[in-house]
Amino acid sequence: MINGCNKSIKRRFEFPGTEWPATPRTAEILRKTLNCRKFIPMRQFFFLLLLTGWSASAQVNIQVSSTEVDNILRGNYNAADYAAPFEVSDHQFIICNINSEVSVDSLAADLAVLASFQNRNTYSDTLSETFGIGAATRWVYDKFQAISANNSNRLRPAYMSWEQPGGLCDTWIGDGPFKNTFAVLPGSDPDNNELVIIAAHMDSRCDDVCDIDCLAEGMEDNASGTALVLELARVMAPFSFRQTIVFLVTSGEEQGLYGANSFADYCNAEDIPIRQVQNNDIVGGIICGETSSPPSCTEPGSIDSMTVRIFANTSPLQEHLNFSRYVEYIYHEKLETLMQVPMTIAVQSQEDRTGRGGDHIPFRENGFTAVRFTSANEHGDGSPDATYTDRQHTSDDVLGVDTDGDAIIDSFFVSFTYLQRNTIINGTMAALGGLAPPVPVWELIDDPAGLIVDITEPLEGMEYRVAVRTGGSDLWEQVYRTDTTWFIVPGQEAGTMYFVSVAAVNSDGITGLFSREFFKT
Repeated sequence: MINGCNKSIKRRFEFPGTEWPATPRTAEILRKTLNCRKFIPMRQFFFLLLLTGWSASAQVNIQVSSTEVDNILRGNYNAADYAAPFEVSDHQFIICNINSEVSVDSLAADLAVLASFQNRNTYSDTLSETFGIGAATRWVYDKFQAISANNSNRLRPAYMSWEQPGGLCDTWIGDGPFKNTFAVLPGSDPDNNELVIIAAHMDSRCDDVCDIDCLAEGMEDNASGTALVLELARVMAPFSFRQTIVFLVTSGEEQGLYGANSFADYCNAEDIPIRQVQNNDIVGGIICGETSSPPSCTEPGSIDSMTVRIFANTSPLQEHLNFSRYVEYIYHEKLETLMQVPMTIAVQSQEDRTGRGGDHIPFRENGFTAVRFTSANEHGDGSPDATYTDRQHTSDDVLGVDTDGDAIIDSFFVSFTYLQRNTIINGTMAALGGLAPPVPVWELIDDPAGLIVDITEPLEGMEYRVAVRTGGSDLWEQVYRTDTTWFIVPGQEAGTMYFVSVAAVNSDGITGLFSREFFKT
Protein backbone atom coordinates (compact mmCIF):
# COMPACT_ATOMS: atom_id res chain seq x y z
CA MET A 1 0.00 0.00 0.00
CA ILE A 2 1.27 3.47 -0.89
CA ASN A 3 0.26 6.44 1.21
CA GLY A 4 1.38 10.03 1.30
CA CYS A 5 2.02 12.07 4.42
CA ASN A 6 -0.87 12.42 6.82
CA LYS A 7 -0.82 16.13 7.53
CA SER A 8 -3.22 15.71 10.45
CA ILE A 9 -0.83 13.57 12.51
CA LYS A 10 -0.05 15.29 15.78
CA ARG A 11 3.29 14.92 17.49
CA ARG A 12 3.15 12.99 20.72
CA PHE A 13 5.77 12.02 23.25
CA GLU A 14 6.37 8.47 24.36
CA PHE A 15 7.07 7.62 27.97
CA PRO A 16 8.25 4.36 29.54
CA GLY A 17 5.33 2.08 30.26
CA THR A 18 3.31 3.11 27.21
CA GLU A 19 1.22 0.11 26.17
CA TRP A 20 1.82 -1.40 22.76
CA PRO A 21 -1.43 -1.87 20.80
CA ALA A 22 -0.87 -5.43 19.58
CA THR A 23 -3.35 -6.95 17.17
CA PRO A 24 -5.03 -10.27 18.09
CA ARG A 25 -2.90 -12.03 15.44
CA THR A 26 0.34 -10.75 16.92
CA ALA A 27 -0.83 -11.51 20.45
CA GLU A 28 -1.34 -15.12 19.38
CA ILE A 29 2.19 -15.22 17.95
CA LEU A 30 3.52 -13.87 21.24
CA ARG A 31 1.64 -16.59 23.13
CA LYS A 32 3.21 -19.26 20.92
CA THR A 33 6.63 -17.67 21.31
CA LEU A 34 6.37 -17.87 25.09
CA ASN A 35 5.29 -21.50 24.92
CA CYS A 36 8.25 -22.37 22.67
CA ARG A 37 10.64 -21.66 25.53
CA LYS A 38 9.35 -24.65 27.47
CA PHE A 39 11.34 -27.09 25.35
CA ILE A 40 14.75 -26.79 23.73
CA PRO A 41 15.86 -29.78 21.65
CA MET A 42 19.16 -31.08 22.99
CA ARG A 43 21.52 -32.57 20.42
CA GLN A 44 24.52 -34.64 21.39
CA PHE A 45 27.08 -32.58 19.47
CA PHE A 46 30.54 -32.07 20.90
CA PHE A 47 32.37 -28.88 20.17
CA LEU A 48 35.74 -27.39 20.97
CA LEU A 49 36.27 -23.69 21.51
CA LEU A 50 39.30 -23.03 19.35
CA LEU A 51 39.78 -19.33 19.86
CA THR A 52 38.55 -16.42 21.89
CA GLY A 53 37.74 -13.09 20.26
CA TRP A 54 37.43 -12.50 16.54
CA SER A 55 38.47 -15.25 14.16
CA ALA A 56 41.27 -14.51 11.73
CA SER A 57 40.25 -17.22 9.26
CA ALA A 58 39.23 -16.13 5.78
CA GLN A 59 36.12 -16.96 3.77
CA VAL A 60 36.58 -19.08 0.64
CA ASN A 61 34.39 -20.33 -2.20
CA ILE A 62 32.03 -17.35 -2.00
CA GLN A 63 29.05 -17.86 -4.33
CA VAL A 64 25.74 -16.15 -5.12
CA SER A 65 22.94 -18.67 -5.58
CA SER A 66 21.15 -16.75 -8.36
CA THR A 67 22.82 -15.73 -11.63
CA GLU A 68 20.06 -13.16 -12.12
CA VAL A 69 20.76 -11.52 -8.76
CA ASP A 70 24.51 -11.66 -9.32
CA ASN A 71 24.05 -9.79 -12.60
CA ILE A 72 21.90 -7.18 -10.87
CA LEU A 73 24.67 -6.59 -8.32
CA ARG A 74 27.05 -6.00 -11.23
CA GLY A 75 24.66 -3.68 -13.09
CA ASN A 76 24.18 -6.19 -15.93
CA TYR A 77 20.42 -6.07 -16.44
CA ASN A 78 17.63 -4.33 -18.31
CA ALA A 79 16.09 -1.78 -15.95
CA ALA A 80 12.75 -1.94 -17.78
CA ASP A 81 12.35 -5.55 -16.63
CA TYR A 82 12.17 -4.36 -13.01
CA ALA A 83 10.36 -1.03 -13.32
CA ALA A 84 7.63 -0.30 -10.80
CA PRO A 85 4.09 -0.41 -12.25
CA PHE A 86 3.54 3.16 -11.07
CA GLU A 87 6.62 5.35 -11.09
CA VAL A 88 6.87 7.84 -8.23
CA SER A 89 9.48 10.55 -8.74
CA ASP A 90 8.65 12.70 -5.70
CA HIS A 91 11.17 11.73 -3.03
CA GLN A 92 9.15 13.49 -0.33
CA PHE A 93 6.20 11.26 -1.15
CA ILE A 94 8.42 8.18 -0.75
CA ILE A 95 9.71 9.45 2.60
CA CYS A 96 6.14 10.11 3.73
CA ASN A 97 5.15 6.60 2.71
CA ILE A 98 8.03 5.03 4.63
CA ASN A 99 7.04 7.11 7.65
CA SER A 100 3.41 6.03 7.49
CA GLU A 101 3.79 2.40 6.38
CA VAL A 102 6.49 1.05 8.73
CA SER A 103 4.31 -1.02 11.04
CA VAL A 104 4.73 -1.76 14.73
CA ASP A 105 2.65 -4.92 14.35
CA SER A 106 4.70 -6.12 11.37
CA LEU A 107 7.97 -5.60 13.25
CA ALA A 108 6.61 -7.34 16.35
CA ALA A 109 5.33 -10.30 14.34
CA ASP A 110 8.72 -10.78 12.65
CA LEU A 111 10.48 -10.59 16.02
CA ALA A 112 8.16 -13.26 17.40
CA VAL A 113 8.88 -15.59 14.48
CA LEU A 114 12.63 -15.06 14.85
CA ALA A 115 12.31 -15.91 18.55
CA SER A 116 10.54 -19.15 17.67
CA PHE A 117 13.72 -20.60 16.10
CA GLN A 118 15.16 -20.58 19.65
CA ASN A 119 18.84 -20.71 18.66
CA ARG A 120 20.17 -18.95 15.54
CA ASN A 121 23.83 -19.62 16.21
CA THR A 122 25.70 -19.70 12.89
CA TYR A 123 26.82 -23.26 13.65
CA SER A 124 23.39 -24.50 14.77
CA ASP A 125 20.97 -26.89 13.06
CA THR A 126 20.53 -26.34 9.31
CA LEU A 127 18.10 -29.23 8.65
CA SER A 128 15.23 -28.70 11.08
CA GLU A 129 12.16 -26.88 9.77
CA THR A 130 11.54 -25.16 13.10
CA PHE A 131 14.81 -24.85 15.02
CA GLY A 132 18.18 -23.27 14.29
CA ILE A 133 19.88 -21.06 11.74
CA GLY A 134 18.76 -23.14 8.75
CA ALA A 135 15.06 -22.73 9.47
CA ALA A 136 15.55 -19.02 10.17
CA THR A 137 17.51 -18.52 6.95
CA ARG A 138 14.85 -20.22 4.84
CA TRP A 139 12.13 -18.19 6.54
CA VAL A 140 13.91 -14.93 5.67
CA TYR A 141 14.29 -16.06 2.05
CA ASP A 142 10.60 -16.99 1.88
CA LYS A 143 9.71 -13.64 3.41
CA PHE A 144 11.61 -11.86 0.63
CA GLN A 145 9.84 -14.07 -1.92
CA ALA A 146 6.43 -13.18 -0.52
CA ILE A 147 7.24 -9.46 -0.60
CA SER A 148 8.38 -9.84 -4.20
CA ALA A 149 5.16 -11.63 -5.17
CA ASN A 150 3.20 -8.65 -3.89
CA ASN A 151 5.32 -6.24 -5.95
CA SER A 152 5.41 -7.62 -9.50
CA ASN A 153 8.32 -9.93 -8.59
CA ARG A 154 10.68 -6.95 -8.59
CA LEU A 155 12.46 -7.83 -5.33
CA ARG A 156 14.86 -10.66 -6.17
CA PRO A 157 16.15 -12.86 -3.30
CA ALA A 158 19.30 -14.96 -3.18
CA TYR A 159 21.76 -16.65 -0.87
CA MET A 160 25.45 -15.90 -0.64
CA SER A 161 27.30 -18.99 0.58
CA TRP A 162 30.88 -19.42 1.69
CA GLU A 163 33.15 -21.82 3.54
CA GLN A 164 35.10 -20.95 6.67
CA PRO A 165 38.22 -23.13 7.07
CA GLY A 166 39.58 -22.94 10.60
CA GLY A 167 36.47 -21.19 11.90
CA LEU A 168 35.86 -20.44 15.53
CA CYS A 169 33.58 -23.38 16.37
CA ASP A 170 34.25 -27.08 15.82
CA THR A 171 30.73 -28.50 15.39
CA TRP A 172 28.98 -30.93 13.09
CA ILE A 173 28.74 -28.33 10.30
CA GLY A 174 32.54 -28.09 10.07
CA ASP A 175 33.77 -25.48 7.60
CA GLY A 176 30.29 -24.84 6.20
CA PRO A 177 28.93 -23.82 3.83
CA PHE A 178 27.35 -20.90 5.67
CA LYS A 179 24.84 -18.46 4.19
CA ASN A 180 23.82 -14.84 4.04
CA THR A 181 20.29 -14.17 2.81
CA PHE A 182 19.59 -11.03 0.81
CA ALA A 183 17.28 -9.44 -1.72
CA VAL A 184 17.92 -6.77 -4.34
CA LEU A 185 15.58 -4.07 -5.61
CA PRO A 186 17.13 -3.25 -9.01
CA GLY A 187 17.87 0.40 -9.72
CA SER A 188 16.67 2.30 -12.77
CA ASP A 189 20.20 3.34 -13.82
CA PRO A 190 22.30 0.18 -14.21
CA ASP A 191 24.97 2.05 -16.19
CA ASN A 192 25.80 4.05 -13.05
CA ASN A 193 24.86 1.44 -10.50
CA GLU A 194 26.03 1.74 -6.89
CA LEU A 195 24.58 -0.48 -4.19
CA VAL A 196 22.78 0.99 -1.19
CA ILE A 197 22.88 -1.70 1.51
CA ILE A 198 20.63 -1.98 4.57
CA ALA A 199 22.17 -4.74 6.68
CA ALA A 200 21.78 -6.67 9.92
CA HIS A 201 23.13 -9.93 11.26
CA MET A 202 20.59 -12.61 12.16
CA ASP A 203 22.77 -15.03 14.14
CA SER A 204 22.43 -15.19 17.91
CA ARG A 205 24.53 -16.58 20.76
CA CYS A 206 24.75 -17.38 24.46
CA ASP A 207 27.75 -16.74 26.70
CA ASP A 208 29.58 -19.59 24.93
CA VAL A 209 29.78 -18.43 21.32
CA CYS A 210 29.76 -22.05 20.11
CA ASP A 211 26.77 -23.28 22.15
CA ILE A 212 24.28 -24.51 19.56
CA ASP A 213 21.71 -25.92 22.01
CA CYS A 214 21.08 -23.11 24.49
CA LEU A 215 18.08 -20.82 24.30
CA ALA A 216 19.42 -17.95 22.18
CA GLU A 217 16.47 -15.96 20.90
CA GLY A 218 18.71 -12.90 20.50
CA MET A 219 15.90 -10.38 20.39
CA GLU A 220 17.86 -7.18 20.94
CA ASP A 221 21.03 -8.70 19.46
CA ASN A 222 20.03 -8.93 16.71
CA ALA A 223 16.51 -9.93 15.78
CA SER A 224 15.74 -6.22 16.09
CA GLY A 225 18.06 -5.37 13.20
CA THR A 226 16.82 -8.30 11.13
CA ALA A 227 13.19 -7.23 11.57
CA LEU A 228 14.18 -3.71 10.50
CA VAL A 229 15.71 -4.99 7.25
CA LEU A 230 12.68 -7.17 6.46
CA GLU A 231 10.25 -4.36 7.18
CA LEU A 232 12.09 -1.95 4.89
CA ALA A 233 12.09 -4.55 2.12
CA ARG A 234 8.31 -4.68 2.45
CA VAL A 235 7.81 -0.92 2.58
CA MET A 236 10.32 0.09 -0.11
CA ALA A 237 9.60 -2.66 -2.66
CA PRO A 238 6.75 -0.75 -4.39
CA PHE A 239 9.16 2.01 -5.47
CA SER A 240 11.97 2.37 -7.99
CA PHE A 241 15.27 4.02 -7.13
CA ARG A 242 18.16 5.01 -9.37
CA GLN A 243 20.54 2.83 -7.40
CA THR A 244 20.00 -0.81 -6.47
CA ILE A 245 18.85 -1.28 -2.88
CA VAL A 246 20.17 -4.41 -1.12
CA PHE A 247 18.42 -5.84 1.94
CA LEU A 248 21.15 -7.95 3.54
CA VAL A 249 20.75 -10.41 6.43
CA THR A 250 24.11 -11.87 7.42
CA SER A 251 25.24 -14.73 9.63
CA GLY A 252 28.55 -15.42 11.33
CA GLU A 253 28.73 -12.00 12.97
CA GLU A 254 29.12 -13.35 16.48
CA GLN A 255 32.02 -15.62 15.50
CA GLY A 256 33.98 -12.94 13.65
CA LEU A 257 31.93 -10.94 11.11
CA TYR A 258 32.04 -13.87 8.66
CA GLY A 259 28.98 -12.99 6.59
CA ALA A 260 29.80 -9.30 6.24
CA ASN A 261 33.37 -10.16 5.30
CA SER A 262 32.06 -12.48 2.59
CA PHE A 263 29.75 -9.88 1.05
CA ALA A 264 32.25 -7.02 1.28
CA ASP A 265 35.13 -9.13 -0.05
CA TYR A 266 32.99 -10.38 -2.92
CA CYS A 267 31.93 -6.89 -3.99
CA ASN A 268 35.50 -5.64 -3.77
CA ALA A 269 36.95 -8.57 -5.73
CA GLU A 270 34.25 -8.33 -8.41
CA ASP A 271 34.44 -4.51 -8.73
CA ILE A 272 30.84 -4.07 -7.59
CA PRO A 273 30.51 -0.46 -6.38
CA ILE A 274 28.76 0.32 -3.09
CA ARG A 275 27.48 3.80 -2.28
CA GLN A 276 26.62 3.28 1.40
CA VAL A 277 26.17 0.55 4.00
CA GLN A 278 23.77 1.00 6.92
CA ASN A 279 24.50 -1.73 9.46
CA ASN A 280 21.80 -2.16 12.10
CA ASP A 281 22.88 -4.05 15.19
CA ILE A 282 20.92 -3.80 18.47
CA VAL A 283 18.33 -1.21 17.45
CA GLY A 284 15.28 -2.12 19.55
CA GLY A 285 16.31 -2.06 23.20
CA ILE A 286 15.90 1.02 25.39
CA ILE A 287 16.97 -0.18 28.88
CA CYS A 288 20.48 0.43 30.21
CA GLY A 289 22.28 -2.60 31.61
CA GLU A 290 24.91 -2.77 34.33
CA THR A 291 27.75 -3.21 31.84
CA SER A 292 26.70 -1.36 28.67
CA SER A 293 29.76 -0.82 26.45
CA PRO A 294 30.91 2.81 26.33
CA PRO A 295 30.23 5.33 25.02
CA SER A 296 26.77 4.53 26.32
CA CYS A 297 24.40 4.93 29.21
CA THR A 298 25.84 5.06 32.72
CA GLU A 299 22.76 4.59 34.92
CA PRO A 300 21.55 0.95 35.05
CA GLY A 301 17.83 0.67 34.47
CA SER A 302 17.55 4.06 32.80
CA ILE A 303 15.47 4.28 29.62
CA ASP A 304 16.18 6.12 26.38
CA SER A 305 13.67 5.59 23.57
CA MET A 306 14.45 8.81 21.70
CA THR A 307 18.16 8.52 20.79
CA VAL A 308 20.03 6.34 18.31
CA ARG A 309 23.82 6.18 18.15
CA ILE A 310 25.67 6.07 14.83
CA PHE A 311 29.23 4.76 14.81
CA ALA A 312 31.75 5.22 12.00
CA ASN A 313 35.45 5.28 11.32
CA THR A 314 36.72 8.74 12.20
CA SER A 315 39.41 9.37 9.58
CA PRO A 316 38.76 12.71 7.81
CA LEU A 317 40.35 11.15 4.73
CA GLN A 318 37.35 8.84 4.37
CA GLU A 319 33.60 9.43 4.14
CA HIS A 320 32.32 7.20 6.97
CA LEU A 321 31.92 9.75 9.75
CA ASN A 322 30.61 12.26 7.23
CA PHE A 323 27.84 9.78 6.46
CA SER A 324 26.90 9.82 10.16
CA ARG A 325 26.80 13.61 10.02
CA TYR A 326 24.72 13.37 6.84
CA VAL A 327 22.13 11.24 8.64
CA GLU A 328 21.86 13.84 11.40
CA TYR A 329 21.63 16.68 8.84
CA ILE A 330 19.02 14.98 6.64
CA TYR A 331 16.95 13.92 9.65
CA HIS A 332 16.44 17.58 10.56
CA GLU A 333 15.96 18.69 6.95
CA LYS A 334 13.57 16.01 5.67
CA LEU A 335 12.20 13.83 8.45
CA GLU A 336 11.94 15.51 11.83
CA THR A 337 8.60 17.24 11.20
CA LEU A 338 7.01 14.01 9.94
CA MET A 339 7.79 11.77 12.90
CA GLN A 340 5.33 11.53 15.75
CA VAL A 341 8.12 11.24 18.31
CA PRO A 342 11.29 13.33 17.87
CA MET A 343 14.61 11.50 17.80
CA THR A 344 18.18 12.53 18.57
CA ILE A 345 20.82 11.31 16.13
CA ALA A 346 23.91 10.85 18.31
CA VAL A 347 26.98 10.90 16.06
CA GLN A 348 29.77 8.91 17.74
CA SER A 349 33.42 9.76 17.18
CA GLN A 350 34.63 6.17 17.10
CA GLU A 351 34.04 3.18 14.85
CA ASP A 352 32.19 1.09 17.42
CA ARG A 353 31.67 0.75 21.13
CA THR A 354 34.92 0.39 23.06
CA GLY A 355 36.36 -3.08 22.52
CA ARG A 356 33.51 -4.14 20.22
CA GLY A 357 32.97 -4.63 16.49
CA GLY A 358 30.24 -5.03 13.89
CA ASP A 359 29.37 -5.83 10.29
CA HIS A 360 30.10 -2.31 9.02
CA ILE A 361 33.82 -2.81 9.63
CA PRO A 362 34.54 -5.31 6.80
CA PHE A 363 32.86 -2.93 4.35
CA ARG A 364 35.01 -0.04 5.58
CA GLU A 365 38.10 -2.25 5.31
CA ASN A 366 37.18 -2.89 1.68
CA GLY A 367 36.90 0.82 0.94
CA PHE A 368 33.11 1.22 1.13
CA THR A 369 31.32 3.92 3.14
CA ALA A 370 29.73 2.19 6.13
CA VAL A 371 28.21 3.08 9.51
CA ARG A 372 26.53 1.29 12.41
CA PHE A 373 23.15 2.20 13.92
CA THR A 374 22.79 1.11 17.57
CA SER A 375 20.41 1.81 20.45
CA ALA A 376 21.43 4.52 22.89
CA ASN A 377 21.06 2.02 25.74
CA GLU A 378 22.40 -1.54 25.63
CA HIS A 379 21.66 -4.23 28.17
CA GLY A 380 25.21 -5.45 28.70
CA ASP A 381 28.67 -5.49 27.16
CA GLY A 382 28.29 -9.01 25.76
CA SER A 383 30.98 -10.51 28.02
CA PRO A 384 29.19 -12.71 30.57
CA ASP A 385 31.13 -13.83 33.64
CA ALA A 386 30.20 -15.02 37.11
CA THR A 387 28.96 -11.56 38.11
CA TYR A 388 27.18 -10.70 34.84
CA THR A 389 23.47 -9.91 35.25
CA ASP A 390 22.67 -8.31 31.87
CA ARG A 391 20.81 -9.93 28.97
CA GLN A 392 23.16 -9.42 26.01
CA HIS A 393 24.77 -12.71 24.84
CA THR A 394 22.71 -14.79 27.28
CA SER A 395 19.52 -16.87 27.22
CA ASP A 396 17.78 -13.87 28.77
CA ASP A 397 17.91 -11.83 25.54
CA VAL A 398 14.23 -12.52 24.93
CA LEU A 399 11.33 -10.46 23.62
CA GLY A 400 9.84 -9.98 27.07
CA VAL A 401 8.12 -11.76 29.95
CA ASP A 402 4.63 -12.72 31.04
CA THR A 403 3.86 -10.81 34.24
CA ASP A 404 0.22 -11.76 34.80
CA GLY A 405 0.25 -15.49 34.07
CA ASP A 406 -2.01 -15.44 31.00
CA ALA A 407 0.67 -17.03 28.75
CA ILE A 408 1.08 -13.84 26.68
CA ILE A 409 4.20 -11.67 26.81
CA ASP A 410 3.10 -8.33 28.24
CA SER A 411 6.31 -6.69 29.50
CA PHE A 412 8.73 -6.13 26.65
CA PHE A 413 12.49 -5.68 26.58
CA VAL A 414 12.31 -4.60 22.92
CA SER A 415 10.42 -1.36 22.30
CA PHE A 416 8.47 -1.84 19.09
CA THR A 417 7.79 1.87 18.68
CA TYR A 418 11.48 2.72 19.16
CA LEU A 419 12.40 0.06 16.59
CA GLN A 420 9.76 1.54 14.29
CA ARG A 421 11.41 4.97 14.48
CA ASN A 422 14.86 3.55 13.78
CA THR A 423 13.38 1.70 10.81
CA ILE A 424 11.90 4.92 9.43
CA ILE A 425 15.22 6.74 9.80
CA ASN A 426 17.07 3.93 8.03
CA GLY A 427 14.52 3.75 5.24
CA THR A 428 14.68 7.49 4.64
CA MET A 429 18.48 7.46 4.38
CA ALA A 430 18.45 4.45 2.06
CA ALA A 431 15.74 5.97 -0.15
CA LEU A 432 17.63 9.23 -0.50
CA GLY A 433 20.85 7.31 -1.12
CA GLY A 434 19.07 5.44 -3.89
CA LEU A 435 17.90 8.67 -5.53
CA ALA A 436 20.69 11.15 -4.76
CA PRO A 437 23.38 12.50 -7.11
CA PRO A 438 26.99 11.31 -6.84
CA VAL A 439 29.66 12.98 -4.73
CA PRO A 440 31.15 15.94 -6.65
CA VAL A 441 34.82 16.21 -7.58
CA TRP A 442 36.40 19.26 -5.97
CA GLU A 443 39.47 20.69 -4.29
CA LEU A 444 40.14 23.11 -1.44
CA ILE A 445 42.33 26.07 -2.39
CA ASP A 446 44.22 28.13 0.18
CA ASP A 447 43.92 31.58 -1.39
CA PRO A 448 44.76 35.04 0.03
CA ALA A 449 41.02 35.69 -0.12
CA GLY A 450 40.43 32.67 2.12
CA LEU A 451 39.68 28.98 1.69
CA ILE A 452 37.99 28.39 -1.65
CA VAL A 453 35.93 25.37 -2.69
CA ASP A 454 36.60 24.72 -6.38
CA ILE A 455 34.24 22.15 -7.92
CA THR A 456 36.39 20.93 -10.78
CA GLU A 457 33.87 18.64 -12.47
CA PRO A 458 30.50 20.40 -12.24
CA LEU A 459 27.39 18.24 -12.32
CA GLU A 460 24.71 19.48 -14.69
CA GLY A 461 21.72 21.14 -13.04
CA MET A 462 23.17 20.84 -9.54
CA GLU A 463 23.38 23.07 -6.53
CA TYR A 464 25.88 22.31 -3.79
CA ARG A 465 26.15 22.14 -0.02
CA VAL A 466 29.43 23.05 1.66
CA ALA A 467 29.80 21.67 5.20
CA VAL A 468 32.35 23.27 7.52
CA ARG A 469 33.60 22.45 10.99
CA THR A 470 36.61 23.48 13.01
CA GLY A 471 39.10 21.16 14.66
CA GLY A 472 37.33 21.43 17.99
CA SER A 473 33.98 20.12 16.75
CA ASP A 474 32.84 16.64 15.70
CA LEU A 475 29.70 17.98 14.01
CA TRP A 476 29.31 20.40 11.14
CA GLU A 477 29.03 23.93 12.47
CA GLN A 478 27.76 25.40 9.21
CA VAL A 479 26.28 23.99 6.01
CA TYR A 480 26.25 26.60 3.23
CA ARG A 481 24.16 26.52 0.07
CA THR A 482 25.52 27.68 -3.25
CA ASP A 483 24.67 27.41 -6.94
CA THR A 484 28.23 28.27 -8.00
CA THR A 485 31.26 26.05 -8.48
CA TRP A 486 33.62 28.56 -6.83
CA PHE A 487 32.79 29.25 -3.20
CA ILE A 488 34.74 31.21 -0.57
CA VAL A 489 34.21 29.80 2.94
CA PRO A 490 32.96 32.77 5.00
CA GLY A 491 33.90 33.86 8.51
CA GLN A 492 37.39 32.38 8.63
CA GLU A 493 39.70 33.16 11.54
CA ALA A 494 43.49 33.07 11.32
CA GLY A 495 45.14 30.04 12.93
CA THR A 496 41.95 27.93 12.98
CA MET A 497 41.87 24.49 11.37
CA TYR A 498 38.88 24.12 9.03
CA PHE A 499 37.48 20.81 7.78
CA VAL A 500 35.42 21.17 4.60
CA SER A 501 33.31 18.72 2.61
CA VAL A 502 30.91 19.10 -0.33
CA ALA A 503 27.69 17.46 -1.54
CA ALA A 504 25.61 17.94 -4.68
CA VAL A 505 21.88 18.72 -4.69
CA ASN A 506 19.92 17.64 -7.76
CA SER A 507 16.94 19.35 -9.39
CA ASP A 508 14.56 17.30 -7.23
CA GLY A 509 16.05 18.85 -4.10
CA ILE A 510 17.83 15.68 -2.94
CA THR A 511 21.15 16.24 -1.18
CA GLY A 512 23.70 13.55 -1.95
CA LEU A 513 26.36 12.14 0.33
CA PHE A 514 29.09 14.51 1.40
CA SER A 515 32.64 13.97 0.23
CA ARG A 516 35.60 13.15 2.43
CA GLU A 517 36.92 16.17 4.26
CA PHE A 518 39.76 18.40 3.17
CA PHE A 519 41.35 20.50 5.87
CA LYS A 520 43.56 23.55 6.04
CA THR A 521 44.47 26.25 8.55
